[in-house]
Amino acid sequence: MDSLTEGKYMVDLELLHKDSNQVSEIANYLAKRAVITKEKNLLTMTFLVLDNGSILGLQLEGNNEWVEAAEYKVDDETNRRFELFELSGLSETISARVQYEYNYEGRIMKADEELKITLDQTNIEIVE
Repeated sequence: MDSLTEGKYMVDLELLHKDSNQVSEIANYLAKRAVITKEKNLLTMTFLVLDNGSILGLQLEGNNEWVEAAEYKVDDETNRRFELFELSGLSETISARVQYEYNYEGRIMKADEELKITLDQTNIEIVE
C-alpha cells in the first residue's frame, strides 16, 4: 500500500477483534470507509466517528505506542467526529484502541478495547 502516488483516496475498512477475525461491536460506531491522503512528505488517514458521544477516544499504534489523532473536528449537528492521523507508513492491518461508553441495564458502562482495522486493498478509489 506504500506504493500509492500523491493524492486522496477512499478505502473500505473492516473493524475486527484484536485476536480474531470477528467483526467488533465498534464497527457500529465508525464509518466503513476512511480517507487516505498522500502528499510529498506526509501520509494521513481520516476516520469518521459516527457517534461522538459514545466513542470517547481513538488511537492507532505507531512505533510501538498508541498515537492520538493529529487533528479532529466535531460536527455538533450530526454528533459525528472526524479524526485525522499522521502515519509513517501504510499496511493492510492497523492496530487500534478505542475507549467508549454504552448503556447496559440502565447503567453507563465504560470500556477500552484493542482491535485491528483491515484495509481492503482491492477497493481503493482515487478521490482527488
